[in-house]
Amino acid sequence: MRKLIVSSALVVSLLTAATPTFAYTVKSGDTMTKIATDNGMALQDLSKANPQIQDLNSIFVGQQINLNGLNTSTEETTSQKVDSNFKPFTATAYSMGTVTATGTKVAQGRTIAVDPNVIPLGSKVEIKSDIPGVSGIYTAEDTGSAVKGNKIDIYMNTYDQCVQFGLRDIQLRVLD
Repeated sequence: MRKLIVSSALVVSLLTAATPTFAYTVKSGDTMTKIATDNGMALQDLSKANPQIQDLNSIFVGQQINLNGLNTSTEETTSQKVDSNFKPFTATAYSMGTVTATGTKVAQGRTIAVDPNVIPLGSKVEIKSDIPGVSGIYTAEDTGSAVKGNKIDIYMNTYDQCVQFGLRDIQLRVLD
């Protein structure tokens, strides 16, 4: 019996040691960008602190994210945001419809749906992403019932393209 208790204590201590000191447990709806923003960190720093995460767009509920050892200098983070004017957004894709909320015809590589309380309709925006073919200049031409806050919906020609795109973290700045 004593051997069992000692073994159990050893297992518990090993499991506890494996969890980072400043761990965050991923919840439904979390993205790496959201976690970084909520904790006042740059996405690049969060990525460096979690080298086990190869694809920043593929995290899962219950996963442990290390928040330890990050450079959270307010001065550096603020200067990065002020210099570039890019803000973190979550992007999905859509392919239904032919005419936008502004009356224009949808076009891949140009049309995005936005929350008009965040990005005024008709605004030109620049998107930065590591996803091939996504970075560029778009026009906020459409709205959507699920497009609220710092979320956008990028128009794509086919449903299959939308499914492949999934849910992504991007950087966006309003140009006009």
